Amino acid sequence: MSEIRFDPQTGEPIAPQTPQAPAPAPKKSNAGKIIACVVAAAVVIGGGAFAVKNLIGGGGRGIFNNATPYEQIKAASEATFVADDMTGQIKAASEIMEDGKYAFDINADVSGQDVKAQIDADKGNYAIKVAAMGMEGTLYFDEEKVTLDASSLGIDPLSYSYTADKADAADSYVGSMIGTDNLEQVDSLLKMVYSIAATNKADKEEIEKAIDEKFESLEYEELEEEEFKVGDDTIKCGGFSTTVSGEFLAELIDEVAEKSYGKSLTDLVDELSAMGVDTGDVTDPLAQVKEMEDIDLQFYINEGKLAQISFQTKADDQDIDGSVQFAGEDIPWHEMYIVNNAGEGEASLIAHEDGSVTTYELASNGSTEGTVEYDKDSGDLTVYSGDEVVLKGTLEGGKDEVTFSVQEMSDQDVDATVVISDDVDVAKAPEAQDILSMSAADFAKIGTVISKLMYGL
Repeated sequence: MSEIRFDPQTGEPIAPQTPQAPAPAPKKSNAGKIIACVVAAAVVIGGGAFAVKNLIGGGGRGIFNNATPYEQIKAASEATFVADDMTGQIKAASEIMEDGKYAFDINADVSGQDVKAQIDADKGNYAIKVAAMGMEGTLYFDEEKVTLDASSLGIDPLSYSYTADKADAADSYVGSMIGTDNLEQVDSLLKMVYSIAATNKADKEEIEKAIDEKFESLEYEELEEEEFKVGDDTIKCGGFSTTVSGEFLAELIDEVAEKSYGKSLTDLVDELSAMGVDTGDVTDPLAQVKEMEDIDLQFYINEGKLAQISFQTKADDQDIDGSVQFAGEDIPWHEMYIVNNAGEGEASLIAHEDGSVTTYELASNGSTEGTVEYDKDSGDLTVYSGDEVVLKGTLEGGKDEVTFSVQEMSDQDVDATVVISDDVDVAKAPEAQDILSMSAADFAKIGTVISKLMYGL
């Protein structure tokens, strides 16, 4: 096998130039296989983690001497999926939120009524304030309980502890109405919601570390240099190959679930099912993943960036043989081709720049399916399906604040704005009555207040 050498100054591979692999002549599509190819590729490139991480937030850098095959693949992926002007705004919003301290300021006109919402998050403590139709209330959410302050409506603050033992809950008025089993399901749901909401940068780094260690454990082989035709260029480069088994994916998914939610995927599915969430016929999701066919992968690296990812597997007794090719000169994913080598079909994402405007075209077999236009100077954002405008708005901001607004959606005028910032003020939840200590009279009083508000009774 040929040896891949690295420049001691830059750390980049010393290898031929330009972008990527052979594309068969476009033919009519087999949508199922193309989708399967894309899914297979996304699953193995760290669950799409490299692309997502670099496009919307976070990310390490650099290929370096003595790097392992996985380290070289990861670094090449991060250098391929770099943020541009539009995704840079999404990345900025993600970075504002990554330490768990952020605010959402939402203003909207709904049927002529002003609706305002303020969401403040401060590392595990949340306050959600909503004002609409002359009414106002704030919901506080922390690691032990939720508290509703609707005192402006004449309702005393109420709280509910989703971490407290519910063994005696049925003895209370509210508990007897709802039922202990239902309360335990509510507790499970709130614990899950809190776990997701409170995931911070350190948690994400811990999950990424687990993923890295798992992919590092795979066996990699060096690929001989090959010549590829991608876009208008012909390149020659090598890379690495590996195989991902269903057993490997099952272990990876289970480990990520454990670190994210503190329980196995099977337990998570059981819990969701107990909450009434439709999980289909899935009884043991990991067993189904383990039965998946092996996925063979080849990563071709050119000048420190991905040139092509090829993958082969089987699904539903059909061969899947595809590749994702990157030919963008400055931003590799700005010219990306997804090719189904096992049958007919090709999809592409091509970005064109004209002054301050970048146009992204998603096509299938040469036919444009969707288009996004973004003006980096004005922040104007327009999304088309075919020739039809499905969304018109703006996306703009900077390091400390990002604003997304919508003025039109599917021929309907819309007036909605969301501002994400680091200007946070989470007030302490007020002292409140536990709803499980409420009497029938307390409950009836709240019902009377709500009836007056809604019906003027």
